[in-house]
Amino acid sequence: MSTWNDAIRRLVTSGVPLAAAWYEREFERRIDTFRDQQRALRTRYAVTADTPIRGYDAETRKAVLAYAESRTDVRLAKTSGSTSEPKLLAYPPERLVSFKSDSRSIGVRAWKHFQIRQPAIFVLSSLANDDSFTSLAVFQPKLPDRITGILEPARYLFQPALRRAISHYGPTAVRFWLMVLSNPGLLYSTNPSTLAVFLSEVHEDWQRSTSMIRDWTAGKRDPETQDLALRVVSAGFDTRMKAIAASSTALPFSEALPGVTAYCCWNGGYVVSFLRQIQRWLPPDRYIHIPMYAMSTETIQTLTWFGPTGEMRFLPMGPGVLYEFLPEDAEDRPEHLLEPHQLEVGHRYAMVVSDPYGLKRYQTEDLFECRGFVRGLPDLHFSRRRGLTWSFTGEKLTGEQLSEAYAVLEDEIPHLRAIAAQMTTLPTWPKGAEVPGYRLVIGHPGDHLYPPLDAKELEWRFDRALAKVNTEYAAKRETGRLAEPVVVILPYNRLAEGLDSASAAENRSWESQFKLAPLTRRVWEETRLGEVVHQKS
Repeated sequence: MSTWNDAIRRLVTSGVPLAAAWYEREFERRIDTFRDQQRALRTRYAVTADTPIRGYDAETRKAVLAYAESRTDVRLAKTSGSTSEPKLLAYPPERLVSFKSDSRSIGVRAWKHFQIRQPAIFVLSSLANDDSFTSLAVFQPKLPDRITGILEPARYLFQPALRRAISHYGPTAVRFWLMVLSNPGLLYSTNPSTLAVFLSEVHEDWQRSTSMIRDWTAGKRDPETQDLALRVVSAGFDTRMKAIAASSTALPFSEALPGVTAYCCWNGGYVVSFLRQIQRWLPPDRYIHIPMYAMSTETIQTLTWFGPTGEMRFLPMGPGVLYEFLPEDAEDRPEHLLEPHQLEVGHRYAMVVSDPYGLKRYQTEDLFECRGFVRGLPDLHFSRRRGLTWSFTGEKLTGEQLSEAYAVLEDEIPHLRAIAAQMTTLPTWPKGAEVPGYRLVIGHPGDHLYPPLDAKELEWRFDRALAKVNTEYAAKRETGRLAEPVVVILPYNRLAEGLDSASAAENRSWESQFKLAPLTRRVWEETRLGEVVHQKS
């Protein structure tokens, strides 16, 4: 069966240059017609000089729900994280089809551009069927056809036989077993933390991570799982599995997964620590990192263009999206808005979008740096979230300052980086407390953390780091107008649950969380985190 599967892989690989050429022509056509399309969209959405700029307020929510109620086939994706109530975004079937088509285009062109030899891509995404955009785009209960399954083997993780295996062995062991069988050319995870956690678990808990492979080589397998395995096996799988089962220590990935030559994940904003973690196991001198284009649940923000001399550019070309931009320090007023061709290289801009799904001059709060142009379209690289600030007494604590403090903590306590911890800070003012303060919440993968972190040590180190980057904070702490910070450590899925609404929390997987901002602009007492911590204890 592996011979037949590998024949399909060779056939697909031989067709990549032709498919990539077609996608490239189509992409360039979209570039050439971009300005005309933007003018048409402005008219279609009735965006005028007086149309106000909005966040996700009551009017925006009303417009999204009105669109969803106008059709029977619209699904609503929920965001999670820093807002007091999840945002609802409308996804009709054609929107998901368009997203998958653009992702396929980028994938094929990346395969050609980076000369990836193995055609299979292994997607590390949430395995939960929840209300996140990830689940809408990825969750697939039906059995994939043979060719799709060979090219995207992770689709089989939703099949009953492997769901049972996951409940027995855990997701890391089943994913690793499926990877070794299929020997993909590229690993993909939207959030680099997902890949960082997977790689760390495989290397640091080798026995558990290889438990399914060990049972498999010992002949412990059920017929349904055997049938799924035959649909994805690749040349040399048996040799790889036996070598892994015979080894008491972690094998290099170059031996366990010799086909992998690249990985793709988000690299913007606050994920540097996870990229460093990935590079421990996938060193940059051997493995190619392909940065992901920018998108949020609200909209596709950029798409990838591969230049003739090897450069990657990120262009604002989401289908049906009208793009406008505000200079970094400009007020949210329509007269300050710029069209894409009016941006200046080296400057940063907040992205404002309109689409047919209820968003109209929606302020994404995402800042992008313009690094050049491609035929009049700006090359945009995500910088940070705009306006991540909080102040109780004039300290004006920002997301950037907190990111600096987190970097200090990771340098002083390397275990934080080793476990791919995610951190966010929430303001807090408990009932009856004389002064407010901040809580640093540290989320870790898995249900248990070993060795444990010392919360008290983290508290004084965090307090000291914040005082260095924010003199007003230091002054308020010295005069007693701010309480000393409190550190909370809990599994990341519990952190995501605590920041989510009660209705959305039941089926959430920590992998569904796209990104966690360094500052959560919600008071601790207004979240469910206290309840979650109480349940954990």
